[in-house]
Amino acid sequence: MYELFINVKKFIHLSAFNCAVLGALFFNSMESNSFIEYIVFGIGTGLGFFIASYLIAVSYEKLNSPEVPQAFRGLPATLIYLGILSMVFFAVTGKIPQI
Repeated sequence: MYELFINVKKFIHLSAFNCAVLGALFFNSMESNSFIEYIVFGIGTGLGFFIASYLIAVSYEKLNSPEVPQAFRGLPATLIYLGILSMVFFAVTGKIPQI
């Protein structure tokens, strides 16, 4: 089982990138857009994925430091961090629903 995990671990980042690219492609193809809009959407998707990946990579050391309690170190702290980050991105887009 451990050998399977080691083999799969090598390809996780590639599959996440492929899911982001294909998801953006399918999302964009639902509407009829011009070629320029496809190009801008593709560049924006790539830039957004790069920024998100960079922010996760920068925070990795701090989220796994000894200052973080053992129970939250690793994946739990990363998921909390990603939740806060997604709320920030949601607020920056200005599409907060009105109650």
